[in-house]
Amino acid sequence: MDRIPKRKLALDFGGVLTLDQDKTRFDGLLMELRLEHDAFFKAWNAHRLAYDRGLLPKAEYWARVLAEASAHAVEQAGALGSGNAAGQGPELNDELLERLVSTDLSSFMTPREPLQALARELLARGVSVGILSNMPPGIGRRWLEAWPWLADMDCIVWSGDEGLFKPDAAIYKHFLNRSSWRPEHTLFVDDVLANVSAARDLGFAGHHFIDEGEALAAIRAWFTG
Repeated sequence: MDRIPKRKLALDFGGVLTLDQDKTRFDGLLMELRLEHDAFFKAWNAHRLAYDRGLLPKAEYWARVLAEASAHAVEQAGALGSGNAAGQGPELNDELLERLVSTDLSSFMTPREPLQALARELLARGVSVGILSNMPPGIGRRWLEAWPWLADMDCIVWSGDEGLFKPDAAIYKHFLNRSSWRPEHTLFVDDVLANVSAARDLGFAGHHFIDEGEALAAIRAWFTG
């Protein structure tokens, strides 16, 4: 694939380089903890923004998720003890915390093979490719350990490690400062429209990821004109 000089590619991570979250990865743990699936993920979502921003430490995030899911279970069962009724949930010791973090990671661990293959192809050809992703603090390091090829990326910004968050303009500016890229030379691909719109407002080219084939075509077109 011949490419237009200077053009670069910035990718979101979850939902673009990976498939959507596989929530069934939590099934065994939720059964063990006697927590209801929908209540758990309602709490998971409720506090995720603060976790991804780095405003909520992982232990506090998971404690809140467990407490709210446990409170729901008690309400559904007709509540007995005052402690459980208060939503204390299972005891969050170090072992359980690590299991929750590891299971959470594994739930996003299914690669979107065609997008990963294209990213690796571009990197091998000397194209500048980066990642700009909302991600809890310290989890980006785990992804680099799990998929070492990500270290070949020219620039990686994980939101939680920076105390920033898409679609806030500050994180895109931070990415540009770190990479020394120009926005008009950069195609940003994300599965959240608000994130793409925010990038476009700063001068990026943008592609809203909805369909895998369309995204592959858009990326190739960006580099071939």
